[in-house]
Amino acid sequence: MEETKDMEQTDQNEGSTEVLVPQFVVPLGTTLAALEATKQRLLTNDEIIECRDKEPCVMMKAEDIEKLTAVREFVDIHPENVLVDWHRRRIEFCESYWPSLVFYVPTKGEVTQDCRELLDAREVKYEIKPHSKTMHKHFEEQASWYTPIASAAEIASISEHTDFFVLRTKPFKSSEALEISASFLPLIGELLDLGALGVSLETANLVHSKEAWMRFVRRFREQPLETCVFSLAQMPVTTPDSIISIGMHCLGQPDYSIEKETLLSMGFTPENMGEAACNLFQSLATYLIGTCPPNTFISGNTFSITPDAPRLKAEIQNCNLFKDPDIRFNPFGVWHLSRE
Repeated sequence: MEETKDMEQTDQNEGSTEVLVPQFVVPLGTTLAALEATKQRLLTNDEIIECRDKEPCVMMKAEDIEKLTAVREFVDIHPENVLVDWHRRRIEFCESYWPSLVFYVPTKGEVTQDCRELLDAREVKYEIKPHSKTMHKHFEEQASWYTPIASAAEIASISEHTDFFVLRTKPFKSSEALEISASFLPLIGELLDLGALGVSLETANLVHSKEAWMRFVRRFREQPLETCVFSLAQMPVTTPDSIISIGMHCLGQPDYSIEKETLLSMGFTPENMGEAACNLFQSLATYLIGTCPPNTFISGNTFSITPDAPRLKAEIQNCNLFKDPDIRFNPFGVWHLSRE
């Protein structure tokens, strides 16, 4: 970062020395948003760092920065963790898609009215749509690996629906995501108790069996964070070269990816690499959401899930698998894992 040349780094006041802190003349988030608008695409990591390093700063007392932040009514992008913080908060500065959870809930007969009354009482936004000929196939294709997996009979029952609800949360930024998403797990349990035929989370391309959903609902009371990670993000998802996750933006977090070659180099086989990747993703996710102090995990940091496990480097990248405004697009980016 460039600093204004005539500013001193200490403030002399009655013989005491007060450390001054660099502050961007124009908020860094505003500058990055303007650069993205000019380029009409997502910025690369090199462009983000170059922009930060070229922007002029002044040196200010910490108490004056707090006053300035209060006047602006927003917190600027963290300069020392600019890559991660920009991905996490970019949508607050740019005209961009804000994610929301979208569920499909097929019902039939009197259950439709019962579910409608529940949703009205909970003030949940929804639409009711008529029977879809492809709904059962849709559920089958998106079925997760969490046990018990939906049986053929359960999938077949989806074809008997007369209506289906489309539930939507309000759009959210990263800091709001976990609270909003967590509030829907108990609701899913209530809808299934009323007789809903199933629930799909379209934001994550994800369908659990009714019993798996109910297990998550019960587990949520004891392990809310882990349950949200396991139930609201689809992992592992296999592509030709990588194992990835879909749906971590439901929790305000980047998704994950790791190349199959990396997993093979760690000693995993093609048969167990999916499970291994899922374990890596879930371990890092629960750490970053629940334990890691804010803005301390920087792109390029390394980690291992056990003391004797190989260390992996985590680098933040743009989400390229889906495009904005696809509801599966993760505006908070993707953590790409590689060998150190």
